[in-house]
Amino acid sequence: MVNPVDLKWLDGSAPVSTPTGTSFGIPWNQGEIDKTTPISLNASGQSQKQRTEAQHPSWPDGSLKWTGHTVPANTGLSDTLTLQTGTPAEPSTPVSVADNGKTITVKTGDFSVVFNKSTNVLINSISSAGKAQVSNGTLVVHVQDAPDEPELTGPRPTVKESTGKIESVVVEQSGPVRAVIKVTGKYTGEHSPFLPWTVRFYIAAGATALRMVHFFIYDADQNKDFIKGLGLRFTTPLTDEFYNRHIRFVSADGGIWGEPVLVMSGLRRDATAAVLLPQFEGTATSDISTWPTSITPFVSELAVWSDYTLDQLSSEYFTIAKRTNAGRAASFIPHAGFGTRASGVGCVGGATGGSVVFGLPKLVLRCAPSSNQAEIRTYNAALIALKDFRDSHMIIVTLYIIQPSKRLAKEEAERQGIDVGTSHEVKGSAGGELAHLLKDFRERTTDALLQIDVNYLTVGRTMNPLLGSDHFLSLPRPDILQGTPAGVPDTTTLAAHDFDVDTRTGFMPPQSPPSRLPLTWESWEESLAEAQRLRLQLGDTPNLSEHERMKSESWRSHVRSLDIIAIDDLKTSELYLRRAHHVLGWILHFYIHSLPPDAPVVIPPPITLPLLQVSAELQLPPVLTYSDDVLYNWELKREQSVYQPTPALDNLRCQTLFTGTTDEEEFYLSSARIELAGVAALELMQVIMDEAFVGDDIAIRRITEYLLSLSTTIQELRLLLLAVREGCNPDVFYHHIRPWFRGVDSDPLKRPWIFEGIEADTSLQQPTELSGPSAGQSSLVHALDIFLGVDQYSHSNSLTGSSSATAKKAFLDRMQLYMPRHHRTFLNHLSANPRPLREIVATRNDVGLRDAYNTAVLALKEFRDAHMIIVAQFIIGPSRRPAPSISVATIRSDIKKDYGPSEAPLKGTGGTELVNFLKGVRDRTAGAVLPSI
Repeated sequence: MVNPVDLKWLDGSAPVSTPTGTSFGIPWNQGEIDKTTPISLNASGQSQKQRTEAQHPSWPDGSLKWTGHTVPANTGLSDTLTLQTGTPAEPSTPVSVADNGKTITVKTGDFSVVFNKSTNVLINSISSAGKAQVSNGTLVVHVQDAPDEPELTGPRPTVKESTGKIESVVVEQSGPVRAVIKVTGKYTGEHSPFLPWTVRFYIAAGATALRMVHFFIYDADQNKDFIKGLGLRFTTPLTDEFYNRHIRFVSADGGIWGEPVLVMSGLRRDATAAVLLPQFEGTATSDISTWPTSITPFVSELAVWSDYTLDQLSSEYFTIAKRTNAGRAASFIPHAGFGTRASGVGCVGGATGGSVVFGLPKLVLRCAPSSNQAEIRTYNAALIALKDFRDSHMIIVTLYIIQPSKRLAKEEAERQGIDVGTSHEVKGSAGGELAHLLKDFRERTTDALLQIDVNYLTVGRTMNPLLGSDHFLSLPRPDILQGTPAGVPDTTTLAAHDFDVDTRTGFMPPQSPPSRLPLTWESWEESLAEAQRLRLQLGDTPNLSEHERMKSESWRSHVRSLDIIAIDDLKTSELYLRRAHHVLGWILHFYIHSLPPDAPVVIPPPITLPLLQVSAELQLPPVLTYSDDVLYNWELKREQSVYQPTPALDNLRCQTLFTGTTDEEEFYLSSARIELAGVAALELMQVIMDEAFVGDDIAIRRITEYLLSLSTTIQELRLLLLAVREGCNPDVFYHHIRPWFRGVDSDPLKRPWIFEGIEADTSLQQPTELSGPSAGQSSLVHALDIFLGVDQYSHSNSLTGSSSATAKKAFLDRMQLYMPRHHRTFLNHLSANPRPLREIVATRNDVGLRDAYNTAVLALKEFRDAHMIIVAQFIIGPSRRPAPSISVATIRSDIKKDYGPSEAPLKGTGGTELVNFLKGVRDRTAGAVLPSI
């Protein structure tokens, strides 16, 4: 660091106390500070220990982008602080963390917290000066089966209680300045396990209070699971009588609302000032034996107020309600108290000891001055959010909470005056350090943003208040069709809807594709339906009956007589364009492959013109593709609840089939199931890229874990691939289904396809890409290749198709031309990743990371091994056997009659020399394994 950095509190002066410490983050310019530079904070001449850890994100030259700092609690900070180089002093009461296998104890001075590592009790105890103040800290949620609608008659909603069951406990920071304990689990009890949650506890050196941040995901049924209450319940050793126990709420202006839980003024007889005055002041009354005998017999008849609620209904009004210890059988009495603005601080306890102070920072949040003192009404926001939970299904939860969390965080930081990269303002203890917040945004919802609160600091140095033009957050979002300009990193999210990649279904659409075009194009739909109804036969089937030949010719004659229908009105709907490509593509293949083998392939104008025009709009070849057969060729067998966002794997059926057989349907659906299961892989790719952006030691450990999970996911995809054998007969597939897929590349007679009438539209060009549908057109497998960095091996230029026009392009790269254009943009985005995973693994000397990466690469190689098994069973084997005795099936005319080895190598539907190609891809994938360290 060249010069010291002067800091000041945004409120102008230091707070009176900081019981939880103060945490903040500082951004640095490239080259300004390296990882080894010690930093100390000088306040009133005292140097205090700062948490300046090496696991913060770095610039390319190794210097730090951010440093996070924690000032110990209650350190008597001055109004001005200076951050400077130098060895910091150790805190006077450092934080220590001890793990005995069953519990984790965090201690600083006289304050200690014991966390359980299992059961439903998170906090075993919180102690001060060796005395337990509270114990049995348990997360509690109350869920009722109907909303509160007092204007309606009928039974009241049934309320069920569940508590948070611990699944894992992790020590994320272990002192000496701050300890962070992360606990995850689910709510269990009267409801089946639900609402997965994460809680972080923060304890700073010298702390006298515990800070907690709670996050949960709503995964229940919004029609019957209404959250009534959510909180943390403690047991506290209150030994005072009820009349000496008190409840207090603190207002923002310092006022206090309070009362004893048993109010002696409720008697008709005068309890005398000697009894009432201590109750009003919150002090202990004299012994009950000294009270007037006229009131002591009636004390037991007074109500004991057990439950209190405070509702901040607006920024200028709160109300307090209460009910007796009859619990749910009692109703809350509204308007027990009121005020303008609550601070979020309360207290419950006895007059002689055992009190517990709690806080929610803050019910009304004051923003930094740079945001014009804008007020965020957080309590109202919470009510609105809960209403949105109830009114919206899980689709909205995914789209508007999980995916946008990073963007919301950036916007909130800007509203707070905290510009990522060149900020003048950083938040204090109530918000947590910025680096940690950025690192864990995907684990937080908008609730985390409400933690940006008190103890703001400003950085007193000269910096450009605007982000630089080359800063990654200043860069524009790329055009969704053209992709990112060369040399510019892509700033879009990995599963953005710009790429038509859904967070629930991946490359598959989240809802069933349209099964019918509007009436204008009904003649296309009828022609396709008629081809399926007639069960048209392959034209090169040996000994095909005259009846079948005439039936096929009659259908083709009908297609030739169709009107040429304009597609202009289809251009406004991507879904209808896809449906048009699907319908016309299937008609095309029915038309071509039902022709006699010696007939030229001439596609009539009623198909040529609309198919080429639709294909041009979609930027796809005018031929059947994998997306036509798999991605956009499904519907649900039975309706699913709109709150079940992902189609069930056993609830799919195909819209269109050539043969009408279950074998064909299962062949397509096996790929559809792989696509749906592949969503887990896309999610892991996203979180790995998030961690790669941070790039610290913690991020590397997480990437290692995620890569092992990715390996497991790829293994699951392998099992789904092999499962095709359970529903599809290899001989039926090879002899009766596969020939319908053939494009120009795989036509055994090498007949050219002539698109008659193309000259009528001068904007159209003669097609050059006419391969048939192929598994090589799956964007999911390409994404895995690119993400793991094995595409430079598996997509080698030596692996080409047979088309002379594309002989210089690798086959797998060429197959991307057959993918939906948004999916191609996604793959381009993935390829342009400025921090490629393989490069990170190769340049870090981390054995665990490299082993995990190699495990994922080998899992992908095993997936390709499984593909080889399927090829052997579904193509190579059947090519040497007679056709099964179903319908008119027989041996394909391109296969030798003795079922021995063929003179010509088998071709894939994409035109490749099938066996050699697949072996080459598999072997090159294995060649991507990095050498051991």
